[in-house]
Amino acid sequence: MKNSFFNKFCQAKTDNLQYSNIDPLFKSFSLSSILTTLGIAKKKGITVLELLFYMFALLLDNSRSVRAGLINLKLYKHKSAINDFLNNTEFNWRDLLYSVAKKYTSKYSHSKEKYSVLIIDDTDKKKYGQKTEFISKFYSHSEHSYFYGYQVVVSAISNLRTCIPFDFCLKVSNKVQKKHKRAFYHKNSHIYERYIESQKTKIEISLDIIKRALKKRFKFSYILWDSWYNCSQAYDFVFNKLVPKGIHLVSMIKLGNTKYSFMNKELNIKEICNITGVWKNDPINGIRYKSAIIEVKVNNTKGNLEKRQAKICFYRFPGQNKRQDKALISTDITLSEMDILERYLHRWSIEVLFKDLKQHFGFNQSKSSKYAPQIADLSIKMIFYIMVCSLKEKQPGKSIYQLLFEFSKEIEETCFELFLLYMFKMKCIDFLKYSLKKNILSVHELICNYDSTIETFFNSEWYEDKIVEAELYQNKEIA
Repeated sequence: MKNSFFNKFCQAKTDNLQYSNIDPLFKSFSLSSILTTLGIAKKKGITVLELLFYMFALLLDNSRSVRAGLINLKLYKHKSAINDFLNNTEFNWRDLLYSVAKKYTSKYSHSKEKYSVLIIDDTDKKKYGQKTEFISKFYSHSEHSYFYGYQVVVSAISNLRTCIPFDFCLKVSNKVQKKHKRAFYHKNSHIYERYIESQKTKIEISLDIIKRALKKRFKFSYILWDSWYNCSQAYDFVFNKLVPKGIHLVSMIKLGNTKYSFMNKELNIKEICNITGVWKNDPINGIRYKSAIIEVKVNNTKGNLEKRQAKICFYRFPGQNKRQDKALISTDITLSEMDILERYLHRWSIEVLFKDLKQHFGFNQSKSSKYAPQIADLSIKMIFYIMVCSLKEKQPGKSIYQLLFEFSKEIEETCFELFLLYMFKMKCIDFLKYSLKKNILSVHELICNYDSTIETFFNSEWYEDKIVEAELYQNKEIA
């Protein structure tokens, strides 16, 4: 009985998702029209929108894998349809993610905002198995160890309240790795383009992301990234392409041996810090700081070497010594030291994004060994994240996890009501059939004998169950 009850509840839950609060959320982003415009559709069978409904249910189920979620939700009959959907190499997942992110920014951007920032960072996606396509070996700077899998270079845009992803690259190594599978995709397919891009360096991927963001007309005033992305190629692009458009870079910079022009000398960051003026103290938070205007060597559009001004700021936080000093570089030299620090601190929001994706949005839920479905799965999870962030805009005091929990509970309550209605209908049919067996052929006669009929109906069901159980028990004893 328990399994039967659970099966019927899951069936009611999954068959009626379109009546729950998922449907209004999808409609608020015009997801159906976006899918039609991009040509993401199926020729027959279950629709793409219904598949996305089920994938959202898998996310809320928080299963360890897609297969486990399909089993838990009694959706295993749709396994082939979902796999075919994710394995389709022609679907343009990048444009789908762009379209949803564009809807979000146009809907929740305000004229009162001083500025918005574009953040670029990467995170690890570990994968195992010799049959995994393009599996590569990378070094994790956070764990200080090597791992097999991919590096996910993610770009996100922040309105200083919420940080949403709008583009990513599942980076693989261009070196041939042992014990892995190399797949071959058609040259005109979307996944092949993603694979070719994934073999570039991280800085080349980042610059391509920025170019696409400008082409898609995303609005941002500053670019934030970590010190790993600083190089001459990045500086050339920023000074030649972005600064003339009023877009500036604020980045952490290593205290290494890279030379910069300062006071007509070529000095590294530590030497610049030593000969720069005295430390100033911020009375509010106790941060000590000082800055210097330096010159960066840049190749202009004609290939000639030029020097462009930038501002380097040094910070010493309370409780830290001089060995723990931090340095930031900004191409906007008009900003004060504390304003530059304030802008750079917004970069932490992408770390929160990574944590939410991994803990609550099934970042590692896809166990597929193929490259194409991993691109599709991660794109869909980021789209769901953007949708939940739209709820956060309406309820800014709540966390992403709290919103997701409440959202899941509302779906459970809605589906339980539908389930009760379903059970009521089934019992009504059984009751009417029972009445016919008792030769009650008219509605008037049924109403007149309603109390006694329904009492005997439920009692007969109860006693029939008991008689069957007793007979089984008696037969078992005899055996």
